[in-house]
Amino acid sequence: NGCLDGFSLLIDGWCYAKLERGIYTSQSAEDDCFSDSQAHLPTLSTPDLNEALVQVRNVQFGPNSYIWIGLNCSSHGNWYWLDGTPYDESQENFVPG
Repeated sequence: NGCLDGFSLLIDGWCYAKLERGIYTSQSAEDDCFSDSQAHLPTLSTPDLNEALVQVRNVQFGPNSYIWIGLNCSSHGNWYWLDGTPYDESQENFVPG
């Protein structure tokens, strides 16, 4: 499927894996993703990618489960993705974590 061992194909070449090490902060989840496999928390740059991740969450982990994504808030209150892209406020299916 083109993904590293332990990862599954999500959509359009994007791969995902589940980390099960306990309670995370956004930064500790990102750090573990990178230290384990040079991976990053997802940046949901398209509606299709967002929907694919929601479907994986619902089917594999349950609709009431939470997942970490690569979205952060600056000290000025502006949201941005880990790659520096500004957050599109029309995406409203996230909760702060």
